[in-house]
Amino acid sequence: MRYLNRLFHIASVSNGHAHRFRDTFAVELLLSGVPLERVSVLLGRTSTKVTEKHYAPWVKARQEQLEIDVMRSWSRDSLALAATKGTLEVHEKKEAVN
Repeated sequence: MRYLNRLFHIASVSNGHAHRFRDTFAVELLLSGVPLERVSVLLGRTSTKVTEKHYAPWVKARQEQLEIDVMRSWSRDSLALAATKGTLEVHEKKEAVN
């Protein structure tokens, strides 16, 4: 821990602590499409509850499904659809996850 603190000091990282690496590791895996269950195992958890509580916003499939749900509901309202330029429109349409 002493060496890590020194490294943070040299790199001018304020409030640096080892948990930052764990957090970055989890978020990068989730953004890459690794399922939450596998990330939870890699973090050493026996249950996905805590992992889901802290990292659910970064689950790629979840975010894509939420965007599809919103676009589907807005497709019935031409005024709302004309006023939006969301991720699906920018990054091509995707199939529903579920």
